[in-house]
Amino acid sequence: MSPGRIIIYLLGLICLTCGTTLSANTRMGLSAGNSFPYVVSRISGFSFGICVNVIYVIYIITQWLLLGKNFNKKNLLQIAVAFIYGRFVDIWVFLLKDMVYSSYSARFIQLAVSLFLIGLGVTLIIGADIVPNPIEGLTLAIAQKIKRPFFIAKLITDCGSVSLAIILSL
Repeated sequence: MSPGRIIIYLLGLICLTCGTTLSANTRMGLSAGNSFPYVVSRISGFSFGICVNVIYVIYIITQWLLLGKNFNKKNLLQIAVAFIYGRFVDIWVFLLKDMVYSSYSARFIQLAVSLFLIGLGVTLIIGADIVPNPIEGLTLAIAQKIKRPFFIAKLITDCGSVSLAIILSL
């Protein structure tokens, strides 16, 4: 694993977490994978980043339980990713706390910027090819377990995350 790939991966995490925070600030929606941790943070009073940490570790444990002996030890690096991701989210929440706009046009522009940053972040992370984010790792584990394509497992994880968020919101 070259230092260049690690730097690209970290830049990807920075872009992804900045985009996630900007998206949350628009109050116009979040990605499916972040909806559950966000709702937990709003209900519990813990920071968004702390909730991401805890839930992402649960996703990693779930991967291990699903795959058993087939769980790749490299995926334990996802624990570090979970904590780095959570810290970056909390840093961006602090830095961008005043970027909450009331006009829909400003929020729409902010949402567009957030989508660009999220896309760039995901592209950099995938390109670095080090370890998936825990939600993507869970998706890969489900795909492997049910012997279905990634997109089917992605529907399962996204719908599950949003469903849990909706249930907790009620």
